Amino acid sequence: LQLTPGETLRLMRDIFLAKDADEYVCGWHVDDTGFWPATAEAPGVNAWIALDDMPVEGGGGFALAIGSHSADWRHEAYNATGSTHTFPPEGFTSAKDMFERRVGNGTCNIAQAAPHLHRRMEETKRIYNMKRGDVILHTRWLFHRTVPF
Repeated sequence: LQLTPGETLRLMRDIFLAKDADEYVCGWHVDDTGFWPATAEAPGVNAWIALDDMPVEGGGGFALAIGSHSADWRHEAYNATGSTHTFPPEGFTSAKDMFERRVGNGTCNIAQAAPHLHRRMEETKRIYNMKRGDVILHTRWLFHRTVPF
């Protein structure tokens, strides 16, 4: 992201996620409308900040599917999950309309919706050991996930 003179960087949303031994873990995803309240065309940079150590050895860490933000299969993945990219140009008339007409199986469900794409992401992943205070910056359209405990 490069700002030109006069442009402003704005915080769109902050989310606190606590990792624990819960069986539900959000799989490979991009930060679409559920996490990032903006249109698909809006640029965005995620800052993922570790508030505690998350070593991979004990279960933890942060995984990025390297290159997925520009991969030739990314639009297939957007369709499988119903990403913001698949929303109709005229938008939705209500939340009910969105749930009735939204395509895909949900933001975090690529493993069930498109197992072949899930495998591709697993093959290209890079996992980072996170220490308290570490920050990973990436485009919101890069597929990412945390590593379950």
